[in-house]
Amino acid sequence: MRINSEHASLTYQPVILLAQEIPYSQYLALLATSKVCLVTSLQEAMNLVTHDFVCCHTSPAACANRGSLVLSEFAGSATDLEEGAFLVNPWDSKGCALAIKDALDIRSEEAERRWHILYHTVCDRDATRWCQGFLSALQSIKAKRARIITGSQLYNGEFSRAWRRPLSSPLIIIVSDNHALLDDDNARNLDCLNRAADNNRNIVYLASALPKSTLETLQVSPEVGLVIEDGSLFRYPGATDWEQVQASANQQMPSAIDTVVGYFQERTPGSKVTKTDLMTMFSYPKDDIYAQQQAVSLADAIIGCYGIENIRVVQGTDTVAISPAQVSWSRTLHFSLQRSLADLRERHSQNPRAKSTMFVIGQGIVFDDIVRWTREEDAMVCEVEHIVIIGGGFPEWVDSCIGT
Repeated sequence: MRINSEHASLTYQPVILLAQEIPYSQYLALLATSKVCLVTSLQEAMNLVTHDFVCCHTSPAACANRGSLVLSEFAGSATDLEEGAFLVNPWDSKGCALAIKDALDIRSEEAERRWHILYHTVCDRDATRWCQGFLSALQSIKAKRARIITGSQLYNGEFSRAWRRPLSSPLIIIVSDNHALLDDDNARNLDCLNRAADNNRNIVYLASALPKSTLETLQVSPEVGLVIEDGSLFRYPGATDWEQVQASANQQMPSAIDTVVGYFQERTPGSKVTKTDLMTMFSYPKDDIYAQQQAVSLADAIIGCYGIENIRVVQGTDTVAISPAQVSWSRTLHFSLQRSLADLRERHSQNPRAKSTMFVIGQGIVFDDIVRWTREEDAMVCEVEHIVIIGGGFPEWVDSCIGT
C-alpha cells in the first residue's frame, strides 16, 4: 500500500489490513477505542457499523474522548447522520484526507456535540419509527388514490358520459410513450393521438422519452403539445417553436456529477455522455450485461450521494438521465397545461371554473412520472374532476370515440 510504503518504519505501520473476519468482541473493542471511524462505501443500503460505532462510545470512559465519524455520502445512513458526521465523497481522495485530518484535530467540545447529535438520531430513528412512517405513508397514498378512476371503472355510473360532455367541459389527454410510436404495429396510437388533437374540445400532450430528432421524423400533429428531454424542452399545442425550461440558481447540476459520470463512462465500453443545461444523459449498449450493471451502479451512486430530493435519476432501457429534481416531464407538463387550459377557455368563452376530465395513457418511465404527478395536489390546479389512468396503448374503445 502506498501509505505504508511512504510512512512505515520497522516499529510503526500506519495501515493494518485484516483480510479476515474478527470476533464480535474484538470488533466492538476496536470501535470503542477508536478516535475516528471511517466508512467510505461506494454504494449500499444501510450501514449499521455507523450505529455500532456511536453506541460503543456511550461508556463513561469514552465521555472525555468521543470518537468522530467520517461517512461516505453514498451510505444509506448518510441522510440520517449527516449533521453529526463528516460526510465525504469516496471518489475525492483529497477530500477524504482532509476530513480525516479534521476528525483527528477536532476539539473535545465539538466532538461531544457531534456525538450527541449522532446518538439521539440513532436512538430516535429506529425500526419502530420506520414502520410507523411507512404505514402513515401508505394511508396517505390510499386517500389520494380515492379520487383516481382506472380504465376498468370507465363505464361505471356518470363517468361513462364523460366523452359526450359539451365543449364547456374540456377533455385533457396525456399520452406518454415507451418507444411505442416507433412500432409499426402501434401506428394506430399515433393516428388516434392526432385525431384527438384535431377535436377543439380536447387538449392533447405527448410526453416522450424519444429524442427531438426522432420525434421530428414522425407525423405528429402540430396541435399536439410535446414535452421531451426529461421535461427540459417543450412545445405548446398549435405552436411551431420549442421552448427551453430556464434553469434557476438552485436548479444547476452539481459539478461533481460530471466526475462520477465520467468515471463510469471510462469503464463502460460503447457508452457516451451528452449534456444540456439541465440534464446529463449516460447512454450505453442495452444488450451488454456489463453495461447494464454499470448503469445501475451509476444510478445508485448519484442517488446515494445527492438524494432524490435534489437530483432526479431516471434509468431507461439504454440510458440514465440525470437532472435537477425541480425539472421533470410532469412539472413541465403541469406548467404548460395550465396555459393551454386558459387559452382554450378564453378562445371559446368557457367558464373558468368548468371541471375537466383527464386521461393519462401510456407506459414506461415517462408514464410512471406523470402518474405520480396525478396523485399530488398540484394536479388539481388544472380543475380536474376525474382522472383516468390507462396503462399501455390506446384501447379500442378509446380509438372509436376519442375524436367524436
